[in-house]
Amino acid sequence: MASTPLESLEPRRSAQIRLVRSNVVLTIKMSTLMNPKERLEAALRLKPIDRLPVSCPLATATKEIVGLAGCGFPAAFHDPKAMACLAMAASRFAGWESVRVPFDVNIDAEAFGAAMGKDSTECPPGIQGRLVQSYEDLDELAVPDPTLAGRSPVLLKAVEMLANQAGDMPVICAMQGPLTLAAQLRGEEELLLDLLTAPEDAVRLLQKATQWGKRFANAAIDAGADAIIVLDGTSSGDILGPALYRRFSFPFEYEVFKDVKARVPTMLHICGDIGNSLDLILDSGADGLSLGQGMDLGWVKERAMGRMAIVGNVSPTTTLLRGTPEEVRAETIKCILQGADVPAPGCGFAFGTPLANMKAMTHAIRSFHRDIGF
Repeated sequence: MASTPLESLEPRRSAQIRLVRSNVVLTIKMSTLMNPKERLEAALRLKPIDRLPVSCPLATATKEIVGLAGCGFPAAFHDPKAMACLAMAASRFAGWESVRVPFDVNIDAEAFGAAMGKDSTECPPGIQGRLVQSYEDLDELAVPDPTLAGRSPVLLKAVEMLANQAGDMPVICAMQGPLTLAAQLRGEEELLLDLLTAPEDAVRLLQKATQWGKRFANAAIDAGADAIIVLDGTSSGDILGPALYRRFSFPFEYEVFKDVKARVPTMLHICGDIGNSLDLILDSGADGLSLGQGMDLGWVKERAMGRMAIVGNVSPTTTLLRGTPEEVRAETIKCILQGADVPAPGCGFAFGTPLANMKAMTHAIRSFHRDIGF
């Protein structure tokens, strides 16, 4: 079917509109007006929606937003009030209809006791060395209480504050996937070698990471989170082949999602090439799959029809960081026409992303439906 200019699309006076592009059908069913929280949940659960959600499940803090908000780094890594303030700023200044915390990926490992390096006005705290030096001591590694350990209580307090401040916008809380957390605790190179040479020990560590994942996700939901996104970059096909993903990642991701998905919608974000493991990933139990910018969204959508919502995947570097607002709008619309259920960046926003580009993306998502008569 030849491409039709967006401006020429006329709304049908029926229950739904069907847009066909590259053999992908995007169906938007008209219903009563939803608020942003209802819209995101419906989109992730593949339910009827009034329009696409303008929700970003990945990190939203940029230099310009930090400057406008007046509540930036390093305070937003450590203080719940500053963390909540900066999360709200992406909505205030860029138009996102969601709030997302935290702003770094090391809170889970820090809760276990991992040593952290110095942060700055632009860089988050970093993990220093390996907490799990030897599997001989693994039995002594306790699974922490999320309400007490490290900066996890700071994050949970920020979630609670956002639940009270954000109104009808969804509060999205991020956490590390079991394999990625295990890699943070053991060291990625060491863990990958363990998968081959000491698989039973690696599984013991993964079980502890999974216990933490379930505890933390439930604590975040208790605090007021409306959605959970699991970040599991170590499960990327660029690092892990399908056989290893099946044994050392899939069952542990599945256990986390199974434990919490009845409470709130869930998402799984895996960077890089996931094509060879896609069928397994689609069975992981998450409601939505957040794609890195390197994946062909239309190809994934064709294979995910009815199994999982697709989130993504405007390039955070080539387009959002270095492109023009016109290029951002074009790529955003391309993702929508390929079938994105939640149009979003393919990874967290780079710190130097121009605010004009972020605003171009939210405007493109929101105005898409006005162009076809909503």
